[in-house]
Amino acid sequence: MKVIWSELAIERTTEIVKYMAQENPAAAERWVEAFFDRVKQLADFPKSGRRVPEIDRPNVREIFFHNYRLIVTIQPQRSQRKNLRLLESLFLYMEHFFLIKGFV
Repeated sequence: MKVIWSELAIERTTEIVKYMAQENPAAAERWVEAFFDRVKQLADFPKSGRRVPEIDRPNVREIFFHNYRLIVTIQPQRSQRKNLRLLESLFLYMEHFFLIKGFV
């Protein structure tokens, strides 16, 4: 499996890490390492999360990492291998981050 990141997912992850690094750079580094380790696990176990309740499609899954919800979709490729893709419309759903920062 291959994990493909949307531009929005990359931007949001970068925002989180920059915000955390302002207060505690070492904690931000630990967080991002653990986060990428968790995302790498999705390549081996793409159905490790549960179905997203509000979407309820078998190929759209969610996992939680600390206060963040990561929503992914699994899409077959031409070669019939499955591909894990972070959609731009279904990306890191970071309600806690945005509520704290006042972006909602």
